[in-house]
Amino acid sequence: MTRSFYLWLLACACALCSACVSELGDTAILLTIDSDLSVPDELDRVTVEGAGFDTESAPSADLSVKPLPRSITLRHESGPYGPLEITVTGYRGEQLLVQRTLRTAFVPGYVTSVLVQLTRACANVMCGTGLTCEEGTCRGVAQVVMDAPKPDAATPTSMDAATPLDAGSVKADAAAADGATHRDTLSHGEVGAVADRLNVKREEVIEMEMRLSGGDVLLDPSPSDDGEQAYGPIAYLTDGSHEPTAMIESHQRDVLASDGIAAALEGLDDRSRRIVEERWLKVNDNGSGGMTLHELAAVYGVSAERIRQIEVAAMKKMRKTLAEFA
Repeated sequence: MTRSFYLWLLACACALCSACVSELGDTAILLTIDSDLSVPDELDRVTVEGAGFDTESAPSADLSVKPLPRSITLRHESGPYGPLEITVTGYRGEQLLVQRTLRTAFVPGYVTSVLVQLTRACANVMCGTGLTCEEGTCRGVAQVVMDAPKPDAATPTSMDAATPLDAGSVKADAAAADGATHRDTLSHGEVGAVADRLNVKREEVIEMEMRLSGGDVLLDPSPSDDGEQAYGPIAYLTDGSHEPTAMIESHQRDVLASDGIAAALEGLDDRSRRIVEERWLKVNDNGSGGMTLHELAAVYGVSAERIRQIEVAAMKKMRKTLAEFA
């Protein structure tokens, strides 16, 4: 199935289901924030920002007044239902301590709940654009799987009574959240309609929707203009050099190349030792240095063939010593 054909089917499903949305009830997201950090000693303030929010009036909660968990209702007002990207930031004084970003969407006619955990493992872990901290490492921002929708909207609760919120809720401008780079996210009913139309499981429709709505991520992004480090998937690839058996082998090679060679040379007579050193250890990568068979033959007053025989015998003795040393 081609991408364009699948997109056409999704568009048809959206058109079929959109006529029913106006008849549905309240549409909102109940965002709950919690943390395993000590409040207010380690964490004393949290803010919520995202596409469709005015950053100058972003919801803020003073945790010295009321500790976590805290909740706030993000209410859909008009336009598309997502994707909606939300960033929750925790502060200690004026210092940014921990930050989490998630991507989700409204479900028409339902109040869905999302839990954001500001974990100790993510404290002081700052991630680049398009990434968020998960279990202490920066990863791509993933689509949040909603809890079971609630048909009746819960009473909106403000994060902080001192914050000027509209009845304790934030009206998210879904059109701004959608921007110009994403398609509409399918609603609960639209997922079912597409699944029935294609005769596939709902999980397969959700997985394909998430793949098609995601943006491209550079494998190895360049640093930003202000010099801030940019993180990409290449930073999370497995480093084979730290695999236990590879580390043991590397250590054994280092020991043989230092202590092992020294012990093997120590077991040779002076003439054999110098021949090995001049023929192998004093030769540079470009081929310079060291001495040839004929040069060594002139030094010791023997033939070049005799020098070669001494070298072969010395190397054989060194191999035996290295085998015992390992």
